[in-house]
Amino acid sequence: VRNYLLEQAIRVSDHFSYGADSITGVDWASSYSSTPGNVTQIRVPTLVLGMTGGYEFLAAETIYHQSAAKDKRLAFIEGASHMYDTCTACESSPGQYGNTIKTLHDYVDQWLSDKARLGKTGTAAGAGTAARTGTGAGAASGTAPARQ
Repeated sequence: VRNYLLEQAIRVSDHFSYGADSITGVDWASSYSSTPGNVTQIRVPTLVLGMTGGYEFLAAETIYHQSAAKDKRLAFIEGASHMYDTCTACESSPGQYGNTIKTLHDYVDQWLSDKARLGKTGTAAGAGTAARTGTGAGAASGTAPARQ
């Protein structure tokens, strides 16, 4: 029990509540294994990814909003499961989401290589943005058919 309380449990206040798009009343810093609590100390460029075929929507958004990084981006890989592969059960038609692992890797590569994101001094120029990337036609750019 002691290890569980130390490593997994997290404190909530009397005002704890949750809904489809928010969680309130959580002391994210009350556990050393809490990503939203830990990300408050990370100030380097940060890319937070959520997978729409999994449960990461609110977790990814919470981590993004808690992040102390000035250069941060939140993106969702459409149709990807928690382990990045395609959620075929989520597809309306076979192949709808394409190769989500490739989409994820292409998006990370694009983010890391984006010269417009970095100014001459190496500080973020377009910091604090959110995107949704999809694979309808294998796109990984964050533009149509992906939604930003």
